[in-house]
Amino acid sequence: MVKFIADQRQDQPNEAPLLLGLGISRGNVSRLEKGNPILIRGIEMGLDIDILIFFKETDAELASAVEPMITDKTELHTFTEGRS
Repeated sequence: MVKFIADQRQDQPNEAPLLLGLGISRGNVSRLEKGNPILIRGIEMGLDIDILIFFKETDAELASAVEPMITDKTELHTFTEGRS
């Protein structure tokens, strides 16, 4: 896995000032397909947020997987199938 934070203020003035990049390898994909999520500790990258990457076959399965983590303080952003 490759993780990076790029400063894009000079190159892309109309975009967010920072770009978070996450590159996953075939091994990472295999791990995700086996049901093993990837947890990125944000503090290791100077971020105030951890990142959880997980895989399911459908949006409905994704929603079911995150349901136990949702509280009244959760900001939930969903996308339609085929759109990121």
